[in-house]
Amino acid sequence: MARLPGLRPIDEERRRSGGGQNRGRVRTPSADNIRVQGLSPTASPVDTYARPEQAPIGSNSWEALAKSLAGIQPSINNFLNVQAAEQQDDDVTAVRQAFLQKSPEDVRKAIKEGSVPGLTSLAGRELAGERLAYDRSLQIMASYQTDFDRQTGDVDAFVQERIQDDLAEFGNDKALMGAYTKQMTAFTEKLRNQSVDDKATFQQDVRQGNLFEKWSAKATYDRAEGKAPADVAGGMFGEFTKNQELLRVPFQKQQEMMLQLADQAATSGDYDLAKAILQHKREDGPYKGSLMTDVKVGDTATKLFARIDADQIRERLTAQAQEDEESLYSQGVAAAESGSILAIGDAQVRDKQGEMRTITADAQKKEVANRLIAKAADEAAYREKDPEKRPALARRLEKEKFVGSGLEHPVWFKAMNGAPGQMNLNAATGEIPPSAKDAFDTYQDLYKDSPQYLAKYLNKDALEFFESARLAEEVGNAGTPEAALRIAHMVTQDPNQMDEALKLKYDSIDSAVKSAVSNSTSWGQWVFGKQTAGNQNYVRSEIVRLAKQYALLGKDNDEAIEQAQQTFEKTHINVAGSYVKNDKRLPGDFEPLVNQYLSEFVEKHKGDLNYDIDDLTITQGNGTGAYMVVRKSDRMPADPASDDTFFSLNILNDLRTRNRDQKIKEVTAKQNAR
Repeated sequence: MARLPGLRPIDEERRRSGGGQNRGRVRTPSADNIRVQGLSPTASPVDTYARPEQAPIGSNSWEALAKSLAGIQPSINNFLNVQAAEQQDDDVTAVRQAFLQKSPEDVRKAIKEGSVPGLTSLAGRELAGERLAYDRSLQIMASYQTDFDRQTGDVDAFVQERIQDDLAEFGNDKALMGAYTKQMTAFTEKLRNQSVDDKATFQQDVRQGNLFEKWSAKATYDRAEGKAPADVAGGMFGEFTKNQELLRVPFQKQQEMMLQLADQAATSGDYDLAKAILQHKREDGPYKGSLMTDVKVGDTATKLFARIDADQIRERLTAQAQEDEESLYSQGVAAAESGSILAIGDAQVRDKQGEMRTITADAQKKEVANRLIAKAADEAAYREKDPEKRPALARRLEKEKFVGSGLEHPVWFKAMNGAPGQMNLNAATGEIPPSAKDAFDTYQDLYKDSPQYLAKYLNKDALEFFESARLAEEVGNAGTPEAALRIAHMVTQDPNQMDEALKLKYDSIDSAVKSAVSNSTSWGQWVFGKQTAGNQNYVRSEIVRLAKQYALLGKDNDEAIEQAQQTFEKTHINVAGSYVKNDKRLPGDFEPLVNQYLSEFVEKHKGDLNYDIDDLTITQGNGTGAYMVVRKSDRMPADPASDDTFFSLNILNDLRTRNRDQKIKEVTAKQNAR
């Protein structure tokens, strides 16, 4: 073995055999026999190298003794090595346990500050470098997935850029950076290999993407040009072999792309092309037959085909339902423009499931009303080029369409019917809501053309309120529209809520008007046919109520009664000798239909009741929408035991339908007889 300066090898065999033993007396070291090394102005060659500082390791007296004897006895040196290894294991364990519960940021801080026991040893520093490299590699891999250019990116530059912070902070720690560099070198090599695979995959994806886009664009163009779906599909399938040889796109991948094209065509509504792709039978390549028989994509293709069938059925049913509704509403618009919209009844149309459903007459009228508003706006835009003048023209056209048809305008009457409530809410402040002012303008505009149209759709409170406001302006004691509305609110409120002065005036007018009505010469003119009004008590009470309001507006008693009579005639219709409130639900042919119903009632009960048509009239139900046949003489039911004593608007609608069918039958018979 090679000799080291200042050391002599120990011959173990010779020592065990006893040879070479110093049989003399061992001299104890003393000042007389210890040779002191002389001082030298220059250091020996060995002394020019400094031993690196070793982190303090816990020791005991036995270890100190072993160290002093290590150069003499190899077994003692072995003991030291074992002790050092055990100490390293303890350090590594301490570092690992400390790092286990820390985040990457906390680990980095602990390494920098040395706050974890064991980090001062060589093994601890190496483990710290490995952990630092591990955390950094995870961050780099995450960035690689999102930020790295897999087509042209440089992996080495990518990694170097992201470890700069580690090198700057821990570059002087040789033990830590040694372990760190080893780990990062291995990681970089793996990332290089991954990058090579990714670039190959990227290129393959680009080729496949370009091919799919080409197929998709060509199919769209060919279909727009009227090419048959089967020819479009056949052309794409015919390119499989060429694409595999030139573009290295496998047959199976092309199968999957064709399935995707079929799905795309189905989603866009080109069901014929989608089915042509799914059903096309290939004769080349490793896969014969259609996509639906393919081992790998067959199940998905079959499900797509079934979905297309379901979508086609659903779309056909939806189109039929829309066609039925469009036809119904178009007929409704035509009926409105011809003035017969109020006579329509409930209708049956197909729904999106192919089942029959009922669209009520009210629902039809609402839709027709919305379409009339839209039609008026379209006509105004076409006829008037000045945008500022179009709203006025559109409103005039709306008034023509709605007043002419008798159909309720959904916006106007909602605003007018809500105006009295708006006035009540603002009564304390005396302010006139802008909505109430606009509604009053609408009322006055419509009143000039058709007071009856207003009376048909305004509720009782709104009609009395706006009529009072109109009269307040007419008699000249209002001054402004706002003042007219305030007066109208005052005279139409509940008498119990009036102030004392107004209530006294109201009570005096009440008695005066009642007396005047009873003695009025015009009252005798309220006759219908052979008799006076069958419901004359109702008529009298309504006229008295209205006349009192007009008297409060400043009219004398005779004028108030005359105005009340005119208002009453606007809001009621004479049906079989009784006045009936002209409710918005009443069709335009309500009176002739009621007369026909009464005639048939008399004919049906001719043998048992023997009524004459002039003996009967009708009365309204209590808000149920039903009517009852009664005797004019005592207002009692004509036949309480008979079901046909009561009738509704639906029964009148059936009567109208029967009349129409009978008319069609008669016309058809006449034409056939020619």
